[in-house]
Amino acid sequence: MIYYIETNLIAIIISVLMLIQARRTESKNETSYIILSLMMWMSVFLSACDIMAYCYRGKNYLGVEISNMMYFVSMLIGCYLWFLYICIKMHFAKQLRKTILLTSPPAIITLVAILTNPVTEYIFSVDSDVAYRRADGIVLTWVVEWGYIFAALVLNIVQIAKSQSKFRKKKYAGYLLFLIPMIIAGACQMMFYGVTIIQIGVVIAVLLIYSNKQYYQIQRDELTELDNKNSFLHFKDKITSESKNYNATILFIDVDNFKQINDKYGHLIGDMSLKDIGVAIKTACSSVSRGFTPFRYAGDEFVIVGLETDNENLELLKSKIDANLKEKNEINKKNGEKYTLSVSIGCAEGLLFDDVSFEKLFIEADKDMYRVKKDKKSS
Repeated sequence: MIYYIETNLIAIIISVLMLIQARRTESKNETSYIILSLMMWMSVFLSACDIMAYCYRGKNYLGVEISNMMYFVSMLIGCYLWFLYICIKMHFAKQLRKTILLTSPPAIITLVAILTNPVTEYIFSVDSDVAYRRADGIVLTWVVEWGYIFAALVLNIVQIAKSQSKFRKKKYAGYLLFLIPMIIAGACQMMFYGVTIIQIGVVIAVLLIYSNKQYYQIQRDELTELDNKNSFLHFKDKITSESKNYNATILFIDVDNFKQINDKYGHLIGDMSLKDIGVAIKTACSSVSRGFTPFRYAGDEFVIVGLETDNENLELLKSKIDANLKEKNEINKKNGEKYTLSVSIGCAEGLLFDDVSFEKLFIEADKDMYRVKKDKKSS
């Protein structure tokens, strides 16, 4: 049937395109990137093996044997890589080598069973018509592969339940998307003998995960868990294209003495400082009014946009941010930290109705922030 080749070629093309895109945009030294790339390569290999198995069927005994054996190998490795990927993303694999040592035995046993299949015919056999036939041992591959997938599911759900951050809960929940196409395709493949659909399920699953990952990289700042500059610009375009007048407030926030903190205590402490300030800003916005939306604009700069908010809420928001940072400084002091976190906040209020009015408010808020910072230094 020609659809065998067409289906697998589509899967290969999509996987290769994802690999090219990932190579351009991802950090190549990250373990999670390496594992995700290997999963994509396994998807390519899986489809290639299925094409070869189809082409050799009824023609070449050795070709059918090897192509089906490699098909099972790629499926097994792909499922185990997914398990490792979730372990890393859910922060359950701080020592990757130890994790592999503890979790790989079922995969190794199954791999040995697959590689010795030409002798044992435990997983499958090739009949006199040079056609593939399932054997009883195929259940072992199903149990181990689905075992890794559902183990990853459990770790995913545990981390979602444990996380206190709504942002992280939503981000972790995105990995559950992997299961939907995998379960549908896997169930069809097991129930309907001769149907080739698992490759498409794998490709769609990896594509969903990669798209989810790209979304959070584009729209969210992972360090502070705030919307990033791209999201800010999208927000700006959205509200300025609504043909609606808003009583708006823009707050431009800059971290005081951030360069000195970075230089003196190191970039790790600098990152922790930005994270703590992001939490202080986000907590203040959520406790004051729904009308305030915070963003990490760039580096140590943050922006808050308030729509239809009054001066009372503005002053309350500023005091909440200062109070949150003061509370954090007291905790840091008890823990022996010697740096102090503070911010300079510039404000601008006015009518917002188009790009020009938005830019005007933004520039005024930026100038006011520098005025506040200058006053602090002179006092």
